[in-house]
Amino acid sequence: MAIIDNYISKNEVANLIGKDITVIDAHGNSIKEYKWAEMTHGTVCASILAEKFEDANVTAVSLGDSHMEISLEEVCSAFQLFEKSNFKCICLSIGIHNWIHLHALYNITQRIVSDGIQIISSGSNDEKITFPAAYPWVLGVKYMPYISGIKRIYKSEDGCDIATGFFKSQVLEKLSIRNSFFMTRTSSMAVPYVASELYKYNFNVRILDYLKESKLKDEGKNRFMSFTNNLYLCLCKMNMKSYLCRIILKLIYLVCNFILME
Repeated sequence: MAIIDNYISKNEVANLIGKDITVIDAHGNSIKEYKWAEMTHGTVCASILAEKFEDANVTAVSLGDSHMEISLEEVCSAFQLFEKSNFKCICLSIGIHNWIHLHALYNITQRIVSDGIQIISSGSNDEKITFPAAYPWVLGVKYMPYISGIKRIYKSEDGCDIATGFFKSQVLEKLSIRNSFFMTRTSSMAVPYVASELYKYNFNVRILDYLKESKLKDEGKNRFMSFTNNLYLCLCKMNMKSYLCRIILKLIYLVCNFILME
């Protein structure tokens, strides 16, 4: 497993979970430890990944200089480290909103995925389109506090593919003692968690279609979601075409909405 993020402290990850991970820079070299910057965004996300993949080796690419500034070129260089590698997944809890100069990121992420490596990237916490999460070949992840479990997202405005509700983490529980901020969850934190859940199914995202749909606050919609999910499972088992399934579910959705409005 691999993760690309801003400054990652190997020592702090070891202190949090008692596990050593490999930390390198965008060129594959070892990095310097900055004591004043131990608990960074990257350190937190890398710690969650190492926690969730306790039996796997974790390689973390630490980006940015001592001022935490990260360039797009550095991100692309980090991805290049994993071309033609045997890694199964790369987690990325950072992204870019600017559409300009994205050609290099577009190309390298496509090449990585074509090698059979899954990229799981964080969407924005404020619904902004974020790259590379918005690319069709990248799994974009977002945290949605009002749902339970993990669900797929269709026709998302920000390009994300998967949403998750609250999840448990020993790392975040420890950190919440120091800072109450870590009692909450963010899309960045959700990336390593979702990666660990999808790993159980060999990163087959379609398995989420067969799992029970996440419960929403609206009870009427809950009943509809659970009903359509079971029907969808039956249709899939019948090997019907996906577009036909969507048409049938759309018709049921319209009928259920009409009934609920009565």
